[in-house]
Parts: sequence; C-alpha cells; structure tokens
Amino acid sequence: MEKSSASGGAMARAGMDAGEDIESLLKRLNLKKGEKKGVKIGGERIANLKEEVKWLALGRVHTRKTFSAGSLFETMHHAWGLAKEIKPRILEENLFLFQAACLGDWKRIMEEGPWLFRDQGLVLGEYDGFSPVNSIPLNLLHVWIRIPKIPDLFKKEDVVRDLASKVGIVEKIELRPSIVENYVRARVKLNVDEPLMRFVTLELEDHRDLVFQVLYEKLPRFCGVCGLMGHVASECGDGVHPP
Repeated sequence: MEKSSASGGAMARAGMDAGEDIESLLKRLNLKKGEKKGVKIGGERIANLKEEVKWLALGRVHTRKTFSAGSLFETMHHAWGLAKEIKPRILEENLFLFQAACLGDWKRIMEEGPWLFRDQGLVLGEYDGFSPVNSIPLNLLHVWIRIPKIPDLFKKEDVVRDLASKVGIVEKIELRPSIVENYVRARVKLNVDEPLMRFVTLELEDHRDLVFQVLYEKLPRFCGVCGLMGHVASECGDGVHPP
C-alpha cells in the first residue's frame, strides 16, 4: 500500500492525474527548458531503426465479446500458414501488434483476407512503428463481393467499379471470374461501422432501374436486423425482433 501511495504522489507531482493518458497531458503542459531539449535521431541511426520496424500491422477483432489473446494468436498462426515466425504483441485489450519477418508473409496477412476468428472479423491496419496507435483507423475489412446477373452491356470495368463503390472502397475488379456462373467480382474495403449493402442499383434513362443483389464471400457474423457485423440478431438490442 505504501508503494502505491508513493507512486500516486509521484504522478501528482508530475502534474498527471491517475487515468489520464500521456497525449492529453502533453496538450496542456508547459515544458521547462530542460524538458524541451530533445534527443535528436537522424541519418543512419533512424534508417537502422526503420529496418527493425518494417512489416508491422495493428489488429483488433470486431466483436464486443471477450476472448483469449493466446487463442487468437494460435488461430491466426494456423490460418496464415506463414513461411516464417511472426511476432505478435498485446498492446491493450483487443488491440494487437503483428510483425512479419518477410515481405511474402506481410502480403499474405494484409492482402489475402478477410481473416476470421470465431466467425468474427480480424481488422488490420498498416503501422509505421512510431505513430500513436490510436491514430491508426481500424475499421476497414477487406472482402470479396459478387454481383450476379449483370447484363453484358453493363459488364464493363467502369460500370462495375461504380456499382461496387456503393458497397465499399474498391481495390480490384474481376469481370469474368467464372465461365460457368454469371457474376462479376470485386475486392472492397468494408467499413465495419456501417450496415452491409444488400443491393446495388443501376439507374437507366428512359428505362426501369436494374437492381442487383450483393453476395459476400467469407463474411464474418452479421446482424439481419441492423445489418452490422460483429453480432447476430439475437444479440441486437434485447434480441427480440419481429419476423
């Protein structure tokens, strides 16, 4: 108890309230002359530091449920099937740092998802190693979507890209991914804080609108009531909804 009290006193003398984060503290601090004089890092030294922090990613599981970080790391180890060992770290509750050991592993982690843990999406964001972790947005999930039965007249990259952009940020378009089924395919970044799009519409002058269903590949659990990922209908509100 004495140690805790002494620690609390030290925090008070430094002008920091318990529970206050360092960024909030710095915004209202008047630094002394000695505190303003910084340690300069540049040239070869900073180049060496940058070599040590390549291929970093921040990640969080898009869920309100608690889970074991160890279980997440083990699941991702098997799902990713990487060539070299990855270094995962816990930064805070449901916020993790992953570092790949080679470019091939990095590209697999960042480009070949979506990655699921217990049917929930693992949201990843590239990290530079020095920016505040809470400044890195972790709200975009990379997924493939299909839009079936688009007439050949409109099966053009610019038209399909415009349709897919109604669903998310478009990364890639495939106009004829299958010789058997009639659909186009797009890789998009979905905002996990927004409801899923069920349909996209082509508005044609002097003709009726064409409405196309959106199909999602390997999608995390989502709610049929509000359309958001991360929970199901029985967990939305009180879980009681009209049919």
